[in-house]
Amino acid sequence: MKFLKTISRKDAAPDSPLMQRLLGMNKGDLDAVARCRGASAQFPTWYSATQLRDWLIQPWSVSSALRDLSPTERSILDFLVVSSGTASIAEIAAEMRLAPGEALKLAGGLRDRLLVGWSAAEEEVFLYSEFLSLIPVSEDYRNRLRFLLSQLTSDMLRSVAQVLGLQKSQPAAIIRECVSNFGQYNKLQSALEALPEDLRSVINDVAVQGGRAVLPSQTKPQKQLIARIATGVPFVFLLSNGSSGPREYIVVVPHEIQRAIQCGFQDIPREPGSALAAFLKAQNCGVRRSDEYQGRAEYDLIRLGLHMARGEARLTQQESIAAADVKKLQKRFAGARNGYARFLLALARTRGWYEFAGSLSKMTPKFLADASSYEWKDLCFQTWIDTKNWSERCEPGYGDPDSARLLAARRSVLELLLECAEQEWLTVNRMVLALEERHPGLQTNGRNTAFQRILLESLAWIGIVETGEDTAGLPHVRLAQGAQEMIRRTLGGQMRARHRADDAGMDAAGIAVQPTGEIVALDGLNMKLLLKLSAFAEPQTIDRASLFNLTRQSLFAALEQGADGASIVRFLEAQSGRPLPPVAAELFADAGGTAWSVGLAGYIVTAPSPEALDNLTARPPRGWTVSRIAPAVAAIELQGSAADILAGLKKLGIRAVPESSLDRDYPPRLLWKPIQSHSH
Repeated sequence: MKFLKTISRKDAAPDSPLMQRLLGMNKGDLDAVARCRGASAQFPTWYSATQLRDWLIQPWSVSSALRDLSPTERSILDFLVVSSGTASIAEIAAEMRLAPGEALKLAGGLRDRLLVGWSAAEEEVFLYSEFLSLIPVSEDYRNRLRFLLSQLTSDMLRSVAQVLGLQKSQPAAIIRECVSNFGQYNKLQSALEALPEDLRSVINDVAVQGGRAVLPSQTKPQKQLIARIATGVPFVFLLSNGSSGPREYIVVVPHEIQRAIQCGFQDIPREPGSALAAFLKAQNCGVRRSDEYQGRAEYDLIRLGLHMARGEARLTQQESIAAADVKKLQKRFAGARNGYARFLLALARTRGWYEFAGSLSKMTPKFLADASSYEWKDLCFQTWIDTKNWSERCEPGYGDPDSARLLAARRSVLELLLECAEQEWLTVNRMVLALEERHPGLQTNGRNTAFQRILLESLAWIGIVETGEDTAGLPHVRLAQGAQEMIRRTLGGQMRARHRADDAGMDAAGIAVQPTGEIVALDGLNMKLLLKLSAFAEPQTIDRASLFNLTRQSLFAALEQGADGASIVRFLEAQSGRPLPPVAAELFADAGGTAWSVGLAGYIVTAPSPEALDNLTARPPRGWTVSRIAPAVAAIELQGSAADILAGLKKLGIRAVPESSLDRDYPPRLLWKPIQSHSH
């Protein structure tokens, strides 16, 4: 049993509601509570109510119980904490935007976990006092008006009451009255319209941009603006910005105010129809399309598969996608956001495109089977629907995401999109409000941008929606043509079969070999062709016309794996319909010579000729000491391994292979031979 702290007389008061309830339970009831709170393994066959109570009020026990709650249940506890531990069912229902019966049902679940109790008439819910100081207000709730008001001193609250003309003096009553007033759109709209235009503009801008913004406070006009907000706007809050001190402040527009402004002080339609369409439709006609990563997942997922097939995106065997793996892959997708590499890796992992041999990954036949069986966009879309490894909720301050909640959020977004017209711009902020109105359990209180990221990142990358911004910088989306058909198919778990004509006949594909060594695949999605090219050339861009880069290093790597240079030349000339450019032909001629060899644990290097070794001894890589021990043989000293010697020689453009005396495992990669066509 874990060591329990000594319970003070105050904590252990026998007349506390929690203790009274435990003392009134029989052994079966106590066992049920112990199982519900994960305490069964902590106790012997017999234990007392006091022992169980002592376990329940430990910080780790409370933290464990909080992790098991649904978002709405957690919000009820937040509400009780902010309300000094007590609230009526009617108040909870109004705060959570639930029916009273649903609020009572949720409170009952918390009561079963022994977190709350309720009055005899089941009209009032109270948080057990032992837990009041152990339950922190969650991040989702810290942007709520009630929480922000609770952080003010009594004097500050009385000043707020004076500004609003409230006849209240007690802090709890002032908070209750403020929340009630600003929960009514007509009163809130009147209060906003009464403000000077510049203050109203600041509040509107902060509200539509997420509820928080940094305001500088350096010049006299800036300081005056800060002072006017602090003294004249009771429903907007200012926080000092950490180390920046008085030079800038964070202005916070509470979630309720933010929501009212974003929806234009009108009720949010719940049902499909013209009212919902009008609510979601862009209010500003000047929406400009943004093509950042638009529809890129389809092509970049192929590119990821090619890199993994080449052994260049090796992963480590872990339950979650490691930061090191993301960083390695990020180099291959330069300029993409940090989450993009993780997004692609999650899709590959969910689809089972790689497996582990020891501690490193290698491609599986599933990649080739998927690539030849399904349309890439369908494959990408269906995999995203199912994956739990990718989280659209990555903001600082959040723990591990609730996978079930995210999967539900994705499906709810797609269901809403089915009710919208294609090729029509929709306001993202209002789409989020409509989703939260329909699914209170997915409500995010303005701090979690999962819905926005689903729309603006995941679905945009896959190519289901197009993204844009209006003249005020607000994000918008519109359904791509044919997207609704794909959504219906994907929600039904269906994927289109790939047209066999795409892979029929290598001669039909066609390539162009440039004098620079670039190879353009004119049919950029022909997987048989792409895999064949990736065996000896580096994939650069995968698109309708895909680009590969034929370099000395990539060719040497293919030759080391058993490819035949003459066969590669015949293949390139047959596919392009013309001889290789002179520069490319010279590259193959140079590569056809005798390779250098590395042996005896990497210390001995044998060159094809004494003249070839002269260049290495004259200009060795940094950190190398090269000592000639025979006309064409040298010993190398360096702080590294045989793999470092082979890699260093490759950087110099030297083809090097290990001798049998050198025990070195190569990275797993798709070889030339298994996919080589006998016709070429």
